[in-house]
Amino acid sequence: MAQKYPAKFKYISVGEPNYGSRAFAKGLRLPGANFILCDEIDLCDVEFQSRAVEMLASNAADFVIGSKLIGGAKDDGH
Repeated sequence: MAQKYPAKFKYISVGEPNYGSRAFAKGLRLPGANFILCDEIDLCDVEFQSRAVEMLASNAADFVIGSKLIGGAKDDGH
């Protein structure tokens, strides 16, 4: 996404495994970021991400968390 839309997306990596906490903290410090998405590639759910961004953009939520372990969660294996 960052390559396709460089004005809208910024890719951050710290180059070492740490479950994204350093990259996430770095993203929080970036000026001008409207939304920050922290995701693990093996749990990627583009449909959820799209719904989350819509909620944030419409001010329906200030913060969105997705979990396959939370009560009521549904995972159809995709």
